[in-house]
Amino acid sequence: MASADPKRIIVTESRCHACNDHTFVVHHQTFPELRMEAMSAERAARYVANRLEDAIHIVADAARREAVRLAIDDLRAFVDREVAIRLGRDVHGHPIRS
Repeated sequence: MASADPKRIIVTESRCHACNDHTFVVHHQTFPELRMEAMSAERAARYVANRLEDAIHIVADAARREAVRLAIDDLRAFVDREVAIRLGRDVHGHPIRS
């Protein structure tokens, strides 16, 4: 996960058309066709990572499989960063000082 980059995760804020709630749509820049929507960017990123993890075993091409693995690592790094921010900590677990 050393090369993971949470900056490759694209987050778009949106509103649910049915209930008008604030939502987030997340995708990885390599896989723009796989978009997930949730009430938080963290949760939507987890959904995308789960989908990619479920599909990785059916990817026949080794290079494409590596791209999927990298995207999963990026998504995990994004989730870790979002959790740390929510908890008021940096990515190393140290308190964020204002």
